[in-house]
Parts: sequence; structure tokens; C-alpha cells
Amino acid sequence: MAYKLSLDLFTIDGWDVELAIVNKRRQHPVGQGFFHSADIYVNGRPSVSYVYDCGSMERYASQRKLQICQYLLSRSSPSKLDILFISHVHSDHISGVEQLLSREEGLQVDTIVLPLLNQIDRLIAFARSASEDWPSARSSFYKSFVTDPVDALSRFRPRQIIFVEAGNRDIGAPDGGDRPLEPPDGGPFSGRDDTEDAPTWKLVGRGTVSHMDGGPVRLDSSATQQITQSLIPDNLAMLIRSPHGDWLLAPFVDPTVASHRRLF
Repeated sequence: MAYKLSLDLFTIDGWDVELAIVNKRRQHPVGQGFFHSADIYVNGRPSVSYVYDCGSMERYASQRKLQICQYLLSRSSPSKLDILFISHVHSDHISGVEQLLSREEGLQVDTIVLPLLNQIDRLIAFARSASEDWPSARSSFYKSFVTDPVDALSRFRPRQIIFVEAGNRDIGAPDGGDRPLEPPDGGPFSGRDDTEDAPTWKLVGRGTVSHMDGGPVRLDSSATQQITQSLIPDNLAMLIRSPHGDWLLAPFVDPTVASHRRLF
């Protein structure tokens, strides 16, 4: 991630801050699992909100539910989540997604980002989850996610789902130095645009955005929605830009995943 200092002075939660871009992050104590949230401010104004994983083992369900509830109550209403990052598909990292994105009390998510996983990858994850935490693994949401991630995530009505695969390691992710911050091949790609100024984030770096085949997704018995599905290499990053500096959210696909697949 990249940021720059600025002489501008503004206030966030009562603190005077001299950074043009501030990433306010919180690690939520959910027991065995992971739930991390963040809000990025540009010149004192909220710009991008994201969550990185949301789940825990079933034995910590009460703590997980409490932490998610407190997080939801801390958000302004109505509130949107710009990006949900899913690092991998073990049940203790996604078991709270249903509560987080509940249509009744949760957040409306714009973009969901997760690794591109084939059937073998998902079966390996399910087998590990089943051996370590069977109550979580047997939940209807987790089983549907292992079967078809797009179908499982579509119920939350995101605008787009982005899959990430390993890219060219020699190129690396953009950092504003020798690696470019220009838009990737495949056309402009960005987050929601709620203002007349600019989208909340844009994809940058060397690589190509591939648009995957995905027809209208059925949400319930009477409604369908066109959800954009795309594939990017991890040589691309999400750029949050301000007049004084940039912040990059750069995904990375662990190369050991392929070795686990071969071993399985």
C-alpha cells in the first residue's frame, strides 16, 4: 500500500490529522477466524469502506455475531460496503458473511473480491473445514458457496464480483515507482461513482481485465439481476486517489495454493 504525507489538517473522530489519506482499520475479536474492517478517508471525508474476511469457528458464534452487530451499528444508515475481500474459502473466514450482508439488517455490498478457485480448490477447503469445524462446514451457505461461489454470493446483490488469479511475478503489483498506475488492458474498471468528481477506486497496473460469461442471476422466485463477473491478475491493484497522494489495495494470490492442489 502506498500513501503520501500532506500539510493539510483535518479532523477524524476528534483527532487532528495531517495525512491526505488515512486508513482507519480495526481487527474485530471473533475467536478462531478473521474479521477485519477499514475506512479510507481522503482529505477528511469518507472514501472507501472495506471488510477483509468475516467469520469464525462455530464455537465462537456468539462472539462473532456480537462483533458483526456492533460493527453494523457503528455504520451510518443507510450504509454501503464498497468492497468485501474474501481471502480464502475456509468456513471460519466466511461464516459471518450472511449476517454482514443480510438484506434486513446488514450492508449493501458493491464489489466482492475473491481468489479464482476451481472445484478441487473448493473441495480441499471444504474437507479441511469439515475436519476442523463440522458445524460451520455443514451450514447451507457454506455448502452452497463451495458448490458455486457466484450463486452463493449473488443473493447479496453485489454490483460486481471480481476473481483474482496469480499474475506475472516479474511485473509485481503497481507501486507508483517503476510499476505503472495507468488503467489496465480491458477498459476502465472501477468502484461505484456516487459523486460528480470520480469513482471511489480504479484498477491500475500491468495486466488485463477479463470479463467472464455470466448471464442474469436469479435472486428469488420473481427477480433477476445482471451481476458483472470479471477476472484480474494480482498484478493489478485498486487505487484510491487524492490530490496529495495515492493508496493502493493490492491483492496477492499465494502460489502455494497450486502445490496443495497437486498434492490433493
